[in-house]
Amino acid sequence: MREGEIDFTPILQPWLREVAMHWARTTLPGSSALRDRLLACTIASQALAIRDVGADPAALGFADMTAVVNEFRVALRRDGTPRSNDSRARLLKLFTEILEFGRMEGVLGDLSPRFVFHPNEHRIKRAKSDEDDIGKALPESVVAQLDERLDLIGIGTTYGNMSTDCIQAMFRTVYVLLRDTGRRPNEIGALALSCLEYDAGEYQLIWDNTKAGRLRRRLPLDRETVTAIREWTSVRERLDLPSRALPFLFPAITDNGATGHLTTANIGGAIRTWADSIPEIHSEELGPDGTPLPFDRSLIYPYAFRHSFCQRYADAGMPQHVLQDLMDHKSADITAAYYKVSIKMKREAINTIKSLTTDCFGKSAPMGSSTAYEMRSVAVAFGNCIEPTNVRAGGKACPIRFQCAGCGSYRPDPSYLPAVEEHIRALKADRELAAAMGAADFVIRNLNDQITAFQGVSESQKEKLASMPDEMRDEVEEASKVLRKLRAGASKSAVSLGMPGFGPPEVVA
Repeated sequence: MREGEIDFTPILQPWLREVAMHWARTTLPGSSALRDRLLACTIASQALAIRDVGADPAALGFADMTAVVNEFRVALRRDGTPRSNDSRARLLKLFTEILEFGRMEGVLGDLSPRFVFHPNEHRIKRAKSDEDDIGKALPESVVAQLDERLDLIGIGTTYGNMSTDCIQAMFRTVYVLLRDTGRRPNEIGALALSCLEYDAGEYQLIWDNTKAGRLRRRLPLDRETVTAIREWTSVRERLDLPSRALPFLFPAITDNGATGHLTTANIGGAIRTWADSIPEIHSEELGPDGTPLPFDRSLIYPYAFRHSFCQRYADAGMPQHVLQDLMDHKSADITAAYYKVSIKMKREAINTIKSLTTDCFGKSAPMGSSTAYEMRSVAVAFGNCIEPTNVRAGGKACPIRFQCAGCGSYRPDPSYLPAVEEHIRALKADRELAAAMGAADFVIRNLNDQITAFQGVSESQKEKLASMPDEMRDEVEEASKVLRKLRAGASKSAVSLGMPGFGPPEVVA
């Protein structure tokens, strides 16, 4: 295939090939948009090729559309590795848009009206967000490799009639802002031309959190980021822009389209093209011969830089409430989902907490090492356990059936305080249920004694925290958050508490 030509022959059905070519001739898309839609049509074509009526558009029906969707559900990348469900859903959407375009343009007059996409029957489920997904933030070593190949960004990307030099300058600035500010791709694309503000001796980025409806937010910028914006602004001044693009830092280049600024599709296409063009990107994982393995380039996409930004500051020790403000999240739980707990953060948290463990009576019983703390912290959901049999069984072999507050092997610490209080509430609920069931007095008495004992644990931990200087207490609370996040990620199933037998609580630390 020569430069400037596109091969449509992978689309086997003449009618589908023609509508794809008509779309390309009519819309004059950029190379990445064309490539994605060609791929979407090729996937659909493969599914139709094995159908008896695939080549006849008039004979297609609902079952044929179902077969097409099923092909998208198992679509692989070019290297044979699985695609994410988000990627598959996006490609399916592009295919249905091509069909809709063909119907609107009148080039699919022979296509059966029964060959339609049904949003309920043909939906590809998006992957649920996993708060402990460690693949979202790019390793700093990968970011450093991207920085070294900024000379390739924008090459191979078209943007209206903008020259290659201008395209490179624009997307270089977009990348720097993604990397250095952690804002969402749509927030970067929609930045105003007047997004820089100088106040009290420092520059700030003025941006809109349109997702949450919080406008004109401010974010401090370092000198390198300010310089990148200014250099692009000087290039932008030489461009002949449509009037609707004038208010934006990254303008739309034509009067067509829904917005006057760079879109997330533009940004995503440019980042993908750039990542694919870099000859080598090494991961931090080593192969059998000790050399770095290739990094999975599919993980390099605009939103990943937001996770990387959050991870960078989390690793630097920024308190979670400050990080929450920096990310402009309404909830600290959302912020926690953006970064993984690094080995460094884990070690520092354990070192802070291990000396604060107590016995069930509140007397100090510090752990001798980080290893001992880690081994015993998996034993029960609301504290450490040093009983050897239970520790070896991963917390599933308690000799006294998890009545921890009355056990000499129980070792709580401040990081377990929310779980202890949750367990107290669950025991109270169990007591009410036992009474309603007409349980024997000794059952009610046992529950009452456990509630009293755990309340004593809770009160002793609160007293310990209250007696600390403010700075130390803040440090302990931050370390506790790190450890609770670790436990939440490691706990895939609840440990049965054994007694009482009418509904052990699901404990959330």
